[in-house]
Amino acid sequence: MTEHSALHIVEEFLGAANRHDIAAALDLLADDFVFRDDESGDGTDKAWMEELFGWDKEIDAQASYNKLTVDEDGTVFGEFAETNLLYAELGMKETRCALRFRVEAGKIVEQAIEQAIGDGPTFEDSLEPFLIWADENAPEELDDIQPEGQISFTAEMARKWLALIRKWKAAQ
Repeated sequence: MTEHSALHIVEEFLGAANRHDIAAALDLLADDFVFRDDESGDGTDKAWMEELFGWDKEIDAQASYNKLTVDEDGTVFGEFAETNLLYAELGMKETRCALRFRVEAGKIVEQAIEQAIGDGPTFEDSLEPFLIWADENAPEELDDIQPEGQISFTAEMARKWLALIRKWKAAQ
């Protein structure tokens, strides 16, 4: 695969994701696609990405990138930033990370977060005051949006997260 075509596929994917064109974004992922976080080693599949795209649509996630490079194997590396309504409600401008996309036969087979970048408050830091408030003031709603202490990345959950965070902000 040429460097240009791998880069083009990743740019198409990011454009579809930013337009919240879920079908177009999914079409650029291989059937055996894996999304992973290098730090934790955890990986998820294409079906999980479809749920995540629904979450991203609800929170109007927008990704930008710079410093893209492509190696001879068709792996695209770059620095990425994401803004969204959830971050804005928490007082965050964005999150930034180094990502890589491995492209084979015209499809993205792997997307990996290599590391977080930046020196501002993390998502976890920004989320903590809300979680403390929710635990004290809306424990049932907190349990609903964070079943078993985990975030479920679905469109329905994104709407619930935004509603409860806005309730918290109104109570301040």
